[in-house]
Amino acid sequence: MLSAAALALGRKNPLHFHFITDSVAHQILQTLFQSWMVPSVHVSFYNADDLKAGTCPLPPALPCPKPVLGGLRGAAERGEREGVC
Repeated sequence: MLSAAALALGRKNPLHFHFITDSVAHQILQTLFQSWMVPSVHVSFYNADDLKAGTCPLPPALPCPKPVLGGLRGAAERGEREGVC
């Protein structure tokens, strides 16, 4: 989560984070974002149980111009595309 705060501090345009959480994670993340008091950052939480039940629709997503891959899988796939394994 520290990287989210670092991202937000040097920006001109507002950021809006969307989190799918359970009730415990919601309380923790909400407290963190409130304590950071970073300007121009908006946070929305969606209850994972409501999403599973189909009672809480997510807002429409913007298309991603290129896939964002993280972790070992992302590194492996980027390496394969670049010919480095």
